[in-house]
Amino acid sequence: MIDIRFEPKSKTPIQQFYDGETIFITGGTGFLGKMLIEKLVRTCTDLDRLYVLVRPKKDNNAVERVETMFEDSVFDAMKTQVPTWREKIVAVSGDCTQPGFELSEMDRLTLQENTSVVFHLAATVRFDEKLKRAVIINVGGTKELLKMCTDMKNLKSIVHVSTAFSNCTRKYIDEKFYEAPVNGDTILNIVEHLKEEDLEIIADKFVGDFPNTYTYTKCIAEHVVREYGGNLPIGIFRPAIVISSYKEPMEGWCYHVYGPSGICVGIAAGLIRVIQLDVHKTAQIIPVDLTVNALIAIAWDIANKKEKGDTEAPIYNYHSSWTNRITWKLYTDLAFKFGKQIPSVKSIWCYTLITTTNAFFYNFLTIILHILPGIFMDFALLFIGHKPRITKAYKKIHKHLSLIVYFSLRDWTFSNPNTQRLWDTLDTRDRELFYFSMKDFDWEDYMSKYIRGLRLYILQEDFNTVPTAQKRMTKLIYLHYTIKYTVLVLLAWLLYRSLFFAYIFLTTTFRS
Repeated sequence: MIDIRFEPKSKTPIQQFYDGETIFITGGTGFLGKMLIEKLVRTCTDLDRLYVLVRPKKDNNAVERVETMFEDSVFDAMKTQVPTWREKIVAVSGDCTQPGFELSEMDRLTLQENTSVVFHLAATVRFDEKLKRAVIINVGGTKELLKMCTDMKNLKSIVHVSTAFSNCTRKYIDEKFYEAPVNGDTILNIVEHLKEEDLEIIADKFVGDFPNTYTYTKCIAEHVVREYGGNLPIGIFRPAIVISSYKEPMEGWCYHVYGPSGICVGIAAGLIRVIQLDVHKTAQIIPVDLTVNALIAIAWDIANKKEKGDTEAPIYNYHSSWTNRITWKLYTDLAFKFGKQIPSVKSIWCYTLITTTNAFFYNFLTIILHILPGIFMDFALLFIGHKPRITKAYKKIHKHLSLIVYFSLRDWTFSNPNTQRLWDTLDTRDRELFYFSMKDFDWEDYMSKYIRGLRLYILQEDFNTVPTAQKRMTKLIYLHYTIKYTVLVLLAWLLYRSLFFAYIFLTTTFRS
């Protein structure tokens, strides 16, 4: 846990920028949003208020959802270091799928009168999201936010969080706007007048070369920012694949199993043994704490640029390959290296992984290494009186793997002059407090913390179980190699017998 305390006399330029400011955050209950709230409150202690848009649910209103959120241990450092933290954070009940976010009149007026910095994080990030919902949230939500922002009297900065893959149909991605596949208002009008089931029939025609509705709608959302944010102090932040924290506020913190983290957990559990992956491609992964630091600094930079009279919305690409890129091979090698040191006590098999770029070979190995063993294990579970669950788990795993294969087989080249310029211009103290440079990043140190974090926060296994897990893993390794070599010997014997009988048959035939 990091303990960073700054006296008023030593405040950095970024801290001074946030002094007395009122911040509005959408998507604050998500992975990135939680970390943003935590870092802002913990380091910018003199900010005035932080309003968080929260969608009420059937069993929990907005305030109750926020209270539940703060039970997460990721906020422990913030609570300890900032005694007044609770009075700074205000839950605002709203829904980004509705006009005007369905805000109450009082909340709307409060935001109009006081908000000076806006972070728009709200989005559906599901790769298999229905087109209608993806458009309403990612495109419509962005448009509604910008309409709200035009009425904010003290606005200094807006950061729209997009994704590095919003233009993934291109190989080279610069920090600039690209043509959207369709106008934002056009697609919003279409989804408004078509039923979801009718829209799904033709969804592929809309999405086109994009791999999913997420990247498709995020691309259109950038066009909406350009169209409706022209007179606003706004910029776009394009982070790559955001995964576990590096150091703040806890090493390796994470709470979801999407993307690369999901694969690591699947391997640790002994379930994933083959994936479709080009190990020579770049792993565009970035730690969530560094991502949040960049986000906070970008809001400050946007305000400065607006004061200087810049009219074009700046775009900031944030990716892993500044200088020392990490390939998927290095990622998997390091994951195995550190994973074997602290195996999971829940693992059903030892660590093993085959990677291939060939779809046919992948599908063949999936049957051999996933489906057939899964069926066998489910029969074993039934035999001992337990409910079968392995085959069902594999259905989810294979769906997840199919959704990310587009990104595991491709490479992109990102330029990032705006992001690097921002880093180069930061005060020395801001560089320490809001560190986000990926130049010469220590991937080995990060991966050691990353794997430990997955074990602790996702698998929820205490490290005092490591000795037991290591003994279990040793037994699984012996079992793995016993089965492996038994099968190889059996196959060799079958091959020998086949060749022997073929020889006998041919010899007998020719003699006759």
